[in-house]
Amino acid sequence: MNRRTALEKRRSRENWNVLKVLQNEARLQIIKTLLEVEELCLSDIARKLEEKGYRMNLPAVVKHVHRLEEAQILESRSGRVSDEPDARKTIYSLQEKERMNEIMTQLTSIRILFESGAIFSETAKLALRIQSNLSRATEEELKNLKSSLARCESKEIYKHLTEDEKTNLELWKMILELKAPTTL
Repeated sequence: MNRRTALEKRRSRENWNVLKVLQNEARLQIIKTLLEVEELCLSDIARKLEEKGYRMNLPAVVKHVHRLEEAQILESRSGRVSDEPDARKTIYSLQEKERMNEIMTQLTSIRILFESGAIFSETAKLALRIQSNLSRATEEELKNLKSSLARCESKEIYKHLTEDEKTNLELWKMILELKAPTTL
């Protein structure tokens, strides 16, 4: 095996490890926090996570930070010492901050694509159920469909839909218009 192939395989394995580590929402929030602040100690990370609505005790933060260190996403160095020695002895920062920023941007894009697909799928199921039995559709089902169609037509979601999906949205809006005079 030549040197280039070995390097590509190692890089691929590293990227896979990073993705596995980033499957956890708490770890993503730790990275986002460090992207905003640069360097923090464990207790500051725990406090920032709590401010964002994540209830996490210090041992849980330690566990997640160690996983991020193992994946070579975070690096640690000796820091200040205070009244909370376990939480403030070590300062953490991101390794290769630019790379992590790029990965987080890509994950956000992928999340939006998945959300778009999930919202369209949910709308399709509801629309097809109503379409198959239009005369018995309840007012609540029609309101849910209208709401779901509005979500699909939002700027963020609509741009990720295929032309066929956009055509289906128009068809389902026509179904609502047909039913509208009698119920809505």
